[in-house]
Amino acid sequence: WGFWGSDDTSESHVTVLAESNGTLAKMGHVGGLGKGEQIYSVRFMGDRGYVVTFRQIDPLYVLDLSNPLSPSVTGELKIPGFSSYMHPMSETHLLTIGRDATNEGQVQGLSFQIFDVSDAHNPKLTQKTVLGDGWNTWSEAMYDHHAFNYFAARGLLGLPVSGWEYNDQGEDEWGWYGRFVSKLQLFKVDIETG
Repeated sequence: WGFWGSDDTSESHVTVLAESNGTLAKMGHVGGLGKGEQIYSVRFMGDRGYVVTFRQIDPLYVLDLSNPLSPSVTGELKIPGFSSYMHPMSETHLLTIGRDATNEGQVQGLSFQIFDVSDAHNPKLTQKTVLGDGWNTWSEAMYDHHAFNYFAARGLLGLPVSGWEYNDQGEDEWGWYGRFVSKLQLFKVDIETG
């Protein structure tokens, strides 16, 4: 995969640093994450960290950071696709945005997922919604967390969504089979019902 080292021998690491005599010193380290994959998103919440890597399948790693001298991977969940941004819904659930994918790693539509991370040893995907069927639908929220607006008190997610809407009726008067749309979309989000 070239410059970024996403070959079969690459791996990702999380390193804990602390200030020592005016510099940052390494305190602890955990490696071996996503062998042959790239990191797509990271989230730290209290004594836990979450890392998503991707090449073909999306491993969500749960890290125990309670002992900074000895961080460790406590759980892992492998599913097709990847999350490019993770947002805490609660202390036990993550709301993510990213891409769905086939088991072979072919990227599909825009994906919203809810993960139950209440058991650090056994993270679970509990809800999933996919918009579009390929690269024709995207959101700036995948790359810019400022575009991801979750209003927990109302259970609403607001974000920009752009893409191509195709016309099943054939060409329009200008010879187009579809049109580009860009809009703010609101989604009702619930841990139990998706």
